[in-house]
Amino acid sequence: MTAGTYAAEQGWPEHAVLLARILYPYLDGHAHHAESLPLYGRALQAARHLGDRGGEVHLLNEWMSMNARQGRYDPAHDDAKHARDLAREIGDRYGEARALNALGDMRWRERDDLRAEERFRAALELFREVDAGTDVAIVLGNLGLVAGRQGRYDEAEGALRQALAGFEAIGLPGGQGTIRANLGQICLWRGRPAEALEHYRQALEHHRGLDYPSGEADALNGMGTAARHLGEMTQAVEDHRAALAMAVEAGDPARQAAAHEGLARAHRERGERDLAREHAAGALDVYVRMGLPEADDMRAFLAG
Repeated sequence: MTAGTYAAEQGWPEHAVLLARILYPYLDGHAHHAESLPLYGRALQAARHLGDRGGEVHLLNEWMSMNARQGRYDPAHDDAKHARDLAREIGDRYGEARALNALGDMRWRERDDLRAEERFRAALELFREVDAGTDVAIVLGNLGLVAGRQGRYDEAEGALRQALAGFEAIGLPGGQGTIRANLGQICLWRGRPAEALEHYRQALEHHRGLDYPSGEADALNGMGTAARHLGEMTQAVEDHRAALAMAVEAGDPARQAAAHEGLARAHRERGERDLAREHAAGALDVYVRMGLPEADDMRAFLAG
């Protein structure tokens, strides 16, 4: 990262662009989001200086992703739209698909399932067109969550099973971990917490093998929620506390908020109302800062 930033500052823009693009999978996969922003800002400027529009599309997508991971959705949304429009202009179907998938994810977080699904399906079509197998599996995982939240459980599990098979064929354990966590969420929505718990445990194993703290936090939060639905409040508290620690390590505000929310609900079930309110307030603060609709859920919790 230091070399990339130095290259941009010392008149070697090509090196800055290439280093940023090469480093992205590692930096994103190990949750080095906050410390990566200077590199991507410099690299994006370098691509524009070079007139490298293809590089600009990819760096916009990566800059956008780094911001979104830290809960800065407004600038991320603007950058994703810019990446989509520029990719269409230069005929970069893969770059367009990445931007569409990101825009779908932001709509998903806003609980706008209709527009999220539209963007995911458009991204899926483009990824299939350019034979991007890994990305096809990613979008199938996203479509599975959308279908599940709408109560289309069989369709959701079908999409997620396809995604899981895709990641297994490619040999990507991180993708398998993400899809296992998604399957856990579907099981929770279907009222099957014991089955959900097993999916989340497998997700945790995959992410621990990769040193991916955000993925670990996600799996631990799922395990805590499943434990709470099973009536195991002590275990739920332990899992959410572990998730909170991992999310803080990763600098991941969305998963920090989810851990606080899980702790609030588990502590209330144990009759520990002061602790419940403390964690609910922590979750509310993050949800408000991120502009997420879960803020209303926490307001209702605190009012109850």
